Order: sequence, then structure tokens, then C-alpha cells
Amino acid sequence: MFADLDGFKSVNDTHGHHVGDRVLAAVATRIAETVSGVDLVARYGGDEFILILPATTKEAGELVARRVRQVINDYAHENGIDFGVSIGMGRYPDHGADVEAVIAAVDQAMYRSKLLHGRGGILHVDGVAGDPLPASGGTA
Repeated sequence: MFADLDGFKSVNDTHGHHVGDRVLAAVATRIAETVSGVDLVARYGGDEFILILPATTKEAGELVARRVRQVINDYAHENGIDFGVSIGMGRYPDHGADVEAVIAAVDQAMYRSKLLHGRGGILHVDGVAGDPLPASGGTA
């Protein structure tokens, strides 16, 4: 999974980088608390995170993505900060022969999600009509 915080530049611009750094740390903690103990959450760069969910089905991954989106939205709302998250999803080896290829594929899915849904979308690499999880969708 590739998660990119939507509108995060305005957090740094409005509140300063010291607040932005604290928000990123809090978001990382919230994401880590959302996944299971065998899953890996890592900050990839800037306001981007990689989530590796070994042995997780596509359906279970969708539930995790929705929970991640919800905890980030809740955190932003609780703290009066305007940002959200867009997520791209894929699986190894279906969407790449190595880690770099899968990351590139889920990164592209995340950007397609932003184009299709704007802020807060979730999209699979193999997204087809009906596959995208809209920003206004329910939470798990």
C-alpha cells in the first residue's frame, strides 16, 4: 500500500515545519496502531508512507486501507488541521517482480486515485470500474 497525505503542504505552510513534523509522527503512530503486528509501516519520504501487509487478501487490504483513511481523517478533524490521505494498493508478485516495481505500481495507483476521486480515494493497481473505494465511502 502507498499512502500520500492530501493537502499536507498547507500544514507546513500554515503551522510551520515543527508542527508538520509532529503531525507526521502522530500519523505514523496512528497507522501503525491500525495494522497488525506482522505488518510493516514506513515513512517513504515527505508525506508518503508504505504499508506492507504480508499474507493479506485484497479484501482484507481494502478494510485496512479504509481504517487507515478513517484514523487519519479523525486525527485531522480532532486537531483542526485540513488534510487527508489517498491510497494505492497492489500485491507482490502480481503487480511487480520486486519491491521497487510494486512500490512504483502502487504509487501510480495512488496518483490515479487522486485524479479519479480527488482527496481521500483508494484504488487498486488493477482498478477497474467499480473497484475504486470512493472518498465518501463507509468506514470499516
